[in-house]
Amino acid sequence: MGRKSLRRTLSTSLIALALGFLLGVSGAPNASAQTSDQAWAYCNNQNKQYGPEVRIGGCTAVIQNAWADQANMAIAFYNRGYAYQNGPQHDYARAIADYTQAIALNPRLAEAFLNRGLVYQNGPQHDYARAIADYTQAIALNPRSAEAFLDRGAAYQEGQQHDYARAIADYTQAIALNPRLAEAFLNRGNVYQGGPQHDYARAIADYTQAIALNPQYAFAFNNRGNAYQYGPQHEYARAIADYTQAIALNPQYAHAFNSRGKAY
Repeated sequence: MGRKSLRRTLSTSLIALALGFLLGVSGAPNASAQTSDQAWAYCNNQNKQYGPEVRIGGCTAVIQNAWADQANMAIAFYNRGYAYQNGPQHDYARAIADYTQAIALNPRLAEAFLNRGLVYQNGPQHDYARAIADYTQAIALNPRSAEAFLDRGAAYQEGQQHDYARAIADYTQAIALNPRLAEAFLNRGNVYQGGPQHDYARAIADYTQAIALNPQYAFAFNNRGNAYQYGPQHEYARAIADYTQAIALNPQYAHAFNSRGKAY
């Protein structure tokens, strides 16, 4: 249905505050010759100039050489877990192990709970129960985290129980915390449309708001087209217009082509 996932990293300001001595480094990394400052620069990847393997190498050097106190070591494990999670191999097992170690070192590191929850939810096991537990802990640590409510809502929505009421409550709270979070409107619209009530009017309203916030949101156009097509009014002209816009934004969007064909 168009959710993003595996997207979250620690903010630069948080890392810089915790580390306090990061340096920019240019050139290719040499693991055997890394200094503490070089390793931290690779591990932090402040300007996103290094790939996952370089970042993993830097964080590993920090961890193996114990170039940090406990709080900063937690960040090194966190950053390495993030690189494992989002690297080309998507090494979810190692990511979970590193996030778990980061949490053991700093049980108040809310972002580690958030990202571990994303791996549980979106990894090969789709362990929604563990994901929900991690998101709930992240919310306990940071009740103002709109993304934690967004992600927990998705776990309620997608999990085996399909707890649509809790999903809507979490998406609504995410919107209250961040009214510009287009993804929360999209996901809540999906629940209104696909849940037991099939509330197409509310779904259309949410998709329309998602589009207002992000006019490039192909998923929102496609899903609003579905609501127009399958709702009680069967507004095929509006549905076709939305599918056409979704295709213009993403010419590889097979679902939009298929849905537009049915609307014709």
